[in-house]
Amino acid sequence: MLDRKTSKKPIDHIRKHLTITMNAPISIKDEAYIQVLKQIKENPDEEKTKRGWNFLAILSACYSPSLSLYYSILNYLLYEIKHNEDRNIIRRANYIFIRLVKVFGKKRKNIPSNNEITHIENMKTMMIPVYFFSESLVYMPVESYTTVKDLKTNLMKKMKFSQNKIQFYCLEEIKLKKDKDISEERFMIESNILCDDFSLWEKQVNEGNKNNESIDFKIYLKILIYYQYSENDIDTTTMTYIQVRLFIT
Repeated sequence: MLDRKTSKKPIDHIRKHLTITMNAPISIKDEAYIQVLKQIKENPDEEKTKRGWNFLAILSACYSPSLSLYYSILNYLLYEIKHNEDRNIIRRANYIFIRLVKVFGKKRKNIPSNNEITHIENMKTMMIPVYFFSESLVYMPVESYTTVKDLKTNLMKKMKFSQNKIQFYCLEEIKLKKDKDISEERFMIESNILCDDFSLWEKQVNEGNKNNESIDFKIYLKILIYYQYSENDIDTTTMTYIQVRLFIT
């Protein structure tokens, strides 16, 4: 909130706060929400109020408060949406309301990446590339609550793949080093929140930079289980041909 002087960057304070509260007891999580709400309510400083709303949005993307406080916050947000005359506050309140509902009951494993925090503060959706083994790619929207399964399902819908084939596909994470040789690959767990994986990626990229090693990560759509299909099924024919050709090569 910049109530006191500090040599740290705001994002460093955010990360330190989340390090303390994300795995803390529910009473500490509630206290985190309450303290931010106190800073927001009737604060005469417009800039500090904005920072408070931004931080509330970050909290709502990371963990839920207790059930009783959860409903109190939702009602407070609805009140602001209906009665506040500031369009920016209304937009932010709507944004936080959606995240509280979407994140409720889900447990984040990792502190958000700097990229995710920046997107939350700007109320922007992250757009990430998902690759096919032909090296073509599609950009897909990702929010703090998007799971691996959500991404796979939305991608296949966008590509107009038959929805009854979703179970036969998976998303694969491939870690690339400086020379772009594949060093590691793994199937992504469908129940995982994607942004938790992005946090781990950011950590490994930063560690690589310290060792003068360039590391990159890519997500690929892959056929997990081969199934019977007709020659008119162009999508499956193409996917199968490329994967098999790569395997043989």
